[in-house]
Amino acid sequence: MSLTPEGRALESHVAEVWAKLEERATAGLSAEECARFVAAARAIEAAIEPDAAIDGCRPDAPLTDHPWLKGSTAVSAALPTHSERLASPTPPALPEYRSALVTGGSRGIGAAIATRLAADGIRVALTYNASRTAADRVVEEITEAGGHALALHADSADADQIRAAADATGREYGKIDILVNNAGIGMGGPIEEMPIEHFDRTMAVNVRGPFAAAQAVLPHMPDHGRIINIGSVFADRTPFGTLSAYVTSKAAVAGLTRALARDLGGRGITVNNIQPGPISTDLTSADSHVRDVMTEATALRRFGTPEEIAGLVAYLAGPEASYITGATITADGGYAV
Repeated sequence: MSLTPEGRALESHVAEVWAKLEERATAGLSAEECARFVAAARAIEAAIEPDAAIDGCRPDAPLTDHPWLKGSTAVSAALPTHSERLASPTPPALPEYRSALVTGGSRGIGAAIATRLAADGIRVALTYNASRTAADRVVEEITEAGGHALALHADSADADQIRAAADATGREYGKIDILVNNAGIGMGGPIEEMPIEHFDRTMAVNVRGPFAAAQAVLPHMPDHGRIINIGSVFADRTPFGTLSAYVTSKAAVAGLTRALARDLGGRGITVNNIQPGPISTDLTSADSHVRDVMTEATALRRFGTPEEIAGLVAYLAGPEASYITGATITADGGYAV
């Protein structure tokens, strides 16, 4: 269907017209603005329905009172995709029943995340690689508190094992609303001495693992799901040497987060990255010179707790964070300041 000259002229200004509509959807219009929009409507009507009539409007009439914004078939036919934008989108309500897969959930930050999500009423599957006993302990604590959890063996460097864990979670819970890529390793050493196998293993767990997990989970993830990666403040600040493989991997996680946010935004799936700073875990609990130095380097003069990181994960998985995606959020007590 060809448009009249008026219709073609309006088409060239459609971006400006609809930007105005979005900005002023509930506000009163000036006489000049009112005239412009009514003229635009008449041009479309003339192109599609030559005999149709458009009512005028008062200078102070809000957009929602305009007849052509109340379901004009001509406007809808001419600009169907833009017509859908008239209603301001609202964040989707979270489903009453949700489930999550947490990689590396048997200890430290991962265990705290699994426990917090379960406390929020989310059914949790957690993966472990080496410590079945620790994973079972987390599951037991969750179930004793009235939650739902299961432990699944999966080496995050092995895409097939990650896929098997995702499929098992999907079968058990029917879907996976939340993926938390927490599994990670840190293999350090002087670059002159580091075996290339250590670099490869670090990248396989810390970078390929989250990529493979996202691939495996997406068939089970409904629209408006959440993917939360756990990176490291070391991606932004390298405090000492021997960390080249680890720092490289965590910088890659930040980039992967941004790329996945673009890939999945059309489905309403948010993808975000949390970069913890010094956190007290079983790997950092022993007093040491390095711990003292790192403590002094934080603005708050202390290490963080796994529960503090878990709280941030819970926020990103919750309804208040529905408009946050592609973000890297640092929780480091001011370590990188």
